[in-house]
Amino acid sequence: MKQQIQYTDHAKRRMAQRAVTKDQVILVLRHAKKIHRQGFLFHIMRDKDLPKGLDAQMCGRVKRLVVVTTPAEEPTVITAYRSQKALKRIKCKSKVLL
Repeated sequence: MKQQIQYTDHAKRRMAQRAVTKDQVILVLRHAKKIHRQGFLFHIMRDKDLPKGLDAQMCGRVKRLVVVTTPAEEPTVITAYRSQKALKRIKCKSKVLL
């Protein structure tokens, strides 16, 4: 993945608060399930999306990690957070922002 990833000030602040590193974000952007909702792209790291050979410590850190980006070719990270029920909640959102 040679694309340039931009981070908003909000994303940088939230990543620092939630102990999410740029390496973890890149891993999620490469391997996670992607869902388009409300003009954003949600990258949700599920158990079955974890790459084989990833060490246990990193698996624990990226499991259930959600990264929200713009749907551009060179994405801008809006925010990152961990959620147990992210997939269910994101699928329930309307497809357009009201």
